[in-house]
Amino acid sequence: AYMNTQDMARFAVAALERPETLRQAFPVVGPRAWTTGEITQLCERFTGKDSRLFRVPPALLSFTRSVANFFEASLNVAERLSFDAVTGGGVALDAPMEPSYGAFGLDPAETTRLEDYLKEYYDTILKRLREMDADLDKDAKKKLPF
Repeated sequence: AYMNTQDMARFAVAALERPETLRQAFPVVGPRAWTTGEITQLCERFTGKDSRLFRVPPALLSFTRSVANFFEASLNVAERLSFDAVTGGGVALDAPMEPSYGAFGLDPAETTRLEDYLKEYYDTILKRLREMDADLDKDAKKKLPF
């Protein structure tokens, strides 16, 4: 499940202000569990492009990560291959959040949804890419002799 780091920070700050949360365990997860396929579909929707997927068996991914861990130069690659560890092995990584919001005095409506985050992200990136393209066009036109 997706939870924005700023939303997690709100939980952390609220925990410091609420003695009743001391030595307690609370789930802090997003409003819903997402599959990688659903996230890919969201990204495709916001970019207006289809993605190319390459499905890799988990055993091959694990083997490749083990090999990459063996060499110091490829430790960064091994870390990036460990994303499969957060998929939960097919188990939904979600929990009821109402008790957590109540205990910390937070409003669930103020929590950033994955859809909103991705839309804002792609809007920003695509806008900057269009601006860069426009800037490149201006520079190219400056070099023309006419």
